[in-house]
Amino acid sequence: MGGVAGLKKEYLILMALVTAIIVVSYVFFVVAPAWTSFAAFAAQEKKLRQEIAQGEAAGSSRQQISAEIQNIGNRIKFYEKLLPSNTEVSDVINYLTAIGRKNNIAFASLEPLEKSRTDVPNEKKRYIEIPVKLKVRAGYHDFCRFLSEIESADQFMEARDVLIVVNPKDVKNHDISLIVLAFAMERL
Repeated sequence: MGGVAGLKKEYLILMALVTAIIVVSYVFFVVAPAWTSFAAFAAQEKKLRQEIAQGEAAGSSRQQISAEIQNIGNRIKFYEKLLPSNTEVSDVINYLTAIGRKNNIAFASLEPLEKSRTDVPNEKKRYIEIPVKLKVRAGYHDFCRFLSEIESADQFMEARDVLIVVNPKDVKNHDISLIVLAFAMERL
């Protein structure tokens, strides 16, 4: 019986070895390639999801940018309606002297400077800056009220290059020079 038991033992070892070879072959030839393919597909899926997310972000960003451009365009149209079409320097000077008198401003000089014009591309209109150089004498508070009225005028105006020099002979009134720009729109 020793021979049959030894044969049985050899048969069991052979069967275990064949089973191990089959399992290793299955893992090596079936599972490993499938796992590699799965990993490649998973990486590709992750990349596609990122691209989709970026595309959606770009799309929403594009929509936000388009909405912002539309909003800016609407604001430009609103402010253009506020720009007067009157480009006469004399009207600007008359306005400045009127608010100056109201605020106790003594004018030493009002000097119109050269207008600058900026054409609007693809449209039949032009923006105009009408500069007037002023030399005045006023108290600090009166001058600040004058500036406030310039900045809040119905016609867009801006004060630039303000220089205030103390007058030693009259410390309550200062010698002030500035340039006031009035903005208008000329339709061509």
